Amino acid sequence: MPINYINGVRLHRSVIAGLHRVVSRQEYLN
Repeated sequence: MPINYINGVRLHRSVIAGLHRVVSRQEYLN
């Protein structure tokens, strides 16, 4: 369970980082 939890946290953080990256990129283009 702890391993799955850690993987979930890493996945969640990577998804959030990706979304912020896309949003900042779109704002830069606009």
